[in-house]
Amino acid sequence: MAERVLPAVAIPQLPQVRTQGPGVCIYCGSSKEFTSEHIVAFGFGGRHELLESSCRDCARITSKCELRVLRGPFRPIRVALGIQSRSKHRGAPTQLPLWVSREGAWSSVSLPHSEYPLLFELLVYSPPGFVDATYVSGLRIRGHQVFSFGPRPVEVLRRLGAQQMSAPRQYDPVSQARVTAKIAFAAAVAVGAINIAAGRPPVVDSILGKVDKIGHWVGTLAEPRTHLPDALHAATVHYDPVAKLLFGRIQYLADSGTPAYGVILGAAEDPWVVTSFAAQPAAHRACTWADTASPG
Repeated sequence: MAERVLPAVAIPQLPQVRTQGPGVCIYCGSSKEFTSEHIVAFGFGGRHELLESSCRDCARITSKCELRVLRGPFRPIRVALGIQSRSKHRGAPTQLPLWVSREGAWSSVSLPHSEYPLLFELLVYSPPGFVDATYVSGLRIRGHQVFSFGPRPVEVLRRLGAQQMSAPRQYDPVSQARVTAKIAFAAAVAVGAINIAAGRPPVVDSILGKVDKIGHWVGTLAEPRTHLPDALHAATVHYDPVAKLLFGRIQYLADSGTPAYGVILGAAEDPWVVTSFAAQPAAHRACTWADTASPG
């Protein structure tokens, strides 16, 4: 387990970007009742919209999945960092619970966000089943990375006169992986790496929750931690010319040196993979997968 201690600062407003969609729903191919699709959810700071790209039925499915993540494990960090919210974070608690141990006796205290040792956990997934013949179904988790925002935990313990503490945790790993795959897929459509008219990538069924195979496509990348100053999140699309795979690279809170996730979107021979995109040297990047949680 690794810990990074970072300041809790407000996120600046990011510029809004709009890209014209393909003219059909990118998930089911429907050509009616369109709505725009935020590549990263609006409630997690997303400002890039893919216009007229999702039918209302598919939009309801992806939105529900995003809300489970945004109002669950990601909610405290969204509030603490002042990330945009359509509801202005209405209904979010103003104080957060913390269990502390004083001389061996545990008790619960409530602290405002400004005084809370906010721990943000990102799961480390096993390599995708696409490249691992032992995969059967579901999502395999190898560990997690912990990032600390706001007051240092040791300072909070000293102020409370406590020796140990424990914060309640919320996990929804499958929903988080589905959201990650959705970001990568929508980004690939937006940059012209996927041609929806030529075929429907099977990762879509996992994004929509129709099959329990999200771990077949999503894994944690093995690469040095990358800090991207002034970048809230990073969502890029690449082609690995050796493995001959199209994949998305997703890094949440990229300015904090968080781990990056990889989402396999297709192989060179798949009809929806745009060959002209794959041929661009600027798009080339190796995708190597983390086998274990790294403490570094």
